[in-house]
Amino acid sequence: MRKVMERPLPLFRPLPLGQGALFGVATGAGLGEPSGRRETMRRSVAVFLLTGVLLLGGCIEPTGLRAVIDSTHKPSQGVIWLQDYPAEVTFDASRSTGEIISYRWTVLDEEGEELASSTEEEFTYQFDYGRYLVRLEVTGFGLETDEAQVEVVANKPPVAVISYARKDAMAGEEITFRADDSHDPDGSIVEYLWDFGDGSRETTEEPEVTHTYEEEDLPPGESRWQFTVTLVVIDDLGGISEPPYRHEIWIYGGCCGH
Repeated sequence: MRKVMERPLPLFRPLPLGQGALFGVATGAGLGEPSGRRETMRRSVAVFLLTGVLLLGGCIEPTGLRAVIDSTHKPSQGVIWLQDYPAEVTFDASRSTGEIISYRWTVLDEEGEELASSTEEEFTYQFDYGRYLVRLEVTGFGLETDEAQVEVVANKPPVAVISYARKDAMAGEEITFRADDSHDPDGSIVEYLWDFGDGSRETTEEPEVTHTYEEEDLPPGESRWQFTVTLVVIDDLGGISEPPYRHEIWIYGGCCGH
């Protein structure tokens, strides 16, 4: 009996133009129908290769891929502040858009060292004192990627206190204000922001500052005026004291005593 050699089954074959397709997966007509699993696999490979060809050729644009991070703790201006820690935060990428085939979460410390990672749509991490960056990368069907990130700071805010200040002074007199009793529960204070109530502001690294109120700082016709001095302190992780500390001081004009 003569042995009949079967030709290899082609991966693609042209479809009639009337069917509105560029390529079709070979069904093996006349050569024996392949199994359902093989047919499904071939169709998946065909679609993947066709998508890659069209993307590389610029025939189609990538899908509207966009990474979106939601979390159990809402950020403020892109930062999640945790005043009570250790604290667990769950991050969710389910609102990301596009034909997503993979997720990758990474948690980085302040030096950029990777502390944890995950490839799940939802990710939970426990934060202790410090500053962190949580980054999400999503990959689309055409292998395009998009990223989103959020900063996490686990830090108790500092406390501002004006510990020494006079209650009254003469215009033109140099006045000393001290904030030695200001403190940070879990770090250190790096900046003192002073507002003297007369339009003047000053930022210092030390808890002491001097200021002089001038005669022209008093409203016209007033021989004295009460100014409000406010102090805000910032710690080494960017925490800000709230509310500001306030101190009232009376300033007398040079023509009148007190």
